[in-house]
Amino acid sequence: MTYIIYLDESNKLDQSGIDYSYYGALGMEENIAEEIRTYLTDLNNKLNSSSEMHFVNYTQDTNFEKYFKALNFILSQPIQLSIFTVNKQEAKQLTAEMTVIISSVSIVLIFKVWLLDIFIFGDKKAIRR
Repeated sequence: MTYIIYLDESNKLDQSGIDYSYYGALGMEENIAEEIRTYLTDLNNKLNSSSEMHFVNYTQDTNFEKYFKALNFILSQPIQLSIFTVNKQEAKQLTAEMTVIISSVSIVLIFKVWLLDIFIFGDKKAIRR
């Protein structure tokens, strides 16, 4: 059995003008990942859409059907999901007190999410994409 883990970050800590950063990991067996990819490809074809979906700053109500159906399908699958939300102001204050460079914190958070996934998901073989 092969296990897939996807990691992502939105609104990097050193990106100005945004209050929060998001770090996430999504894990699933490879066959489930393939089912999701197939579903999303078919959905894009049906809706004549090729745009990437962004969930942090969603503003286009014309894509509501795509977002709703994609989320509904993915969340109904046997997946594991971990999401960390980081208050950027608090992170900057802490790193200043600790004399740590803020961009280093992003790397630590991504690594923490990855380790959490391994701890939660067990000894399954992980492939990062």
